Amino acid sequence: MTGYASEHFYLKSTRFFIEMKSLNSKYLDLKIKLPSFLDCYEYEIRKNLGKKIIRGKAELNLLKTTLYRQVIWNLVKKEI
Repeated sequence: MTGYASEHFYLKSTRFFIEMKSLNSKYLDLKIKLPSFLDCYEYEIRKNLGKKIIRGKAELNLLKTTLYRQVIWNLVKKEI
């Protein structure tokens, strides 16, 4: 029951990166990290994940990056 998945997608000029990790555990333990503007959806996400995942330690991360920040990050990486 150990797993890892990640994916990124773009909405207009914003890049989103989603990552899901899971480990074997006796009970259900969900950790969800979202950008602040999506905090209002945490309960719904938790409820839907709880229907699909019966037990285990699972972590869901959703990160938001604007393309401007991504370009700067790529430039910094090239200089290093």
